[in-house]
Amino acid sequence: KQAQAFPGQVILADQNSGVRTYRDIIIAIMLLKPEIEKLPGRYVGIMMAASAVTPIIYLAAVFAGKVPVMVNWTVGIRNMAASLDRLGVQHVLTAGLLVRRIETLGTDLGGLKSRFVLMDELGRKFTKAARLAAWLKSRTSWKSLETAEVQDTAVVLFTSGSESLPKAVPLTHENFLTNMRDIAQVFAFSRRDRMIG
Repeated sequence: KQAQAFPGQVILADQNSGVRTYRDIIIAIMLLKPEIEKLPGRYVGIMMAASAVTPIIYLAAVFAGKVPVMVNWTVGIRNMAASLDRLGVQHVLTAGLLVRRIETLGTDLGGLKSRFVLMDELGRKFTKAARLAAWLKSRTSWKSLETAEVQDTAVVLFTSGSESLPKAVPLTHENFLTNMRDIAQVFAFSRRDRMIG
């Protein structure tokens, strides 16, 4: 509803990918959604650095009918693999640059690489026609988003695994909305406020 009411409003930004409006986000979701829908299974992993692209990939997964599973690479390969195996996650949306950076820090991701879907490579495969179609849909019909079958579970997080193997923590959309309402009761946000994460 916010995106429909204020399509040109800037909503996300970072130093690498720049400024994103609601319309930019909708276009990206419309491009990514069909590709994520093709991935088998109920769950899809997301292993991304903190950036403006990450919430876009998250939303595309939600609108594709998947339950996003946030993958924390700092827990080590053993715990990462155990977390993904516990839910039967077959594919992890990530970026080639991030994978290379993690490996330069000494983590061998070899055992998981077959599950990786590199978003930077996927982005280069989108044709001009596909990009134009998403651009047009963002201005004419959002039916594919309005009729999407969104799962009740908004995301699955994992504990650090410090006591044993990581434990899955599913959060619903209502959990998110409750947290947002709680925060709004403590802080009086206005349209002039910006959040920095």
